[in-house]
Amino acid sequence: MSCTDWYSPCVVYRYYSADGTPLYFGHTRNAEDRDRQHVRLSPCHGSAATCKVSEPMSRLEAMAEEARLIYEEQPIHNVAHKKSPKLTADPLMRLNYQRDAA
Repeated sequence: MSCTDWYSPCVVYRYYSADGTPLYFGHTRNAEDRDRQHVRLSPCHGSAATCKVSEPMSRLEAMAEEARLIYEEQPIHNVAHKKSPKLTADPLMRLNYQRDAA
């Protein structure tokens, strides 16, 4: 479940395998509820040994942090944000994405 408004407290969560391989990153308002959803619905959850959860932040900050972490660590089950995100530091934390030409 994603956060419902731009300023509600959210966290960024990161699943890693036992050997430290990044598996899946996301953001949510409630990490415990989201973890239960992953247990039920996500095939990658069975190989997750560790889940790291950030300190609370606004949804805008969480979206920017999630995109940055996905780009830097390249978790194997994330699809979005893997190619050259351009994160601006404007007051609204706008996310801009630069897509590679096909």
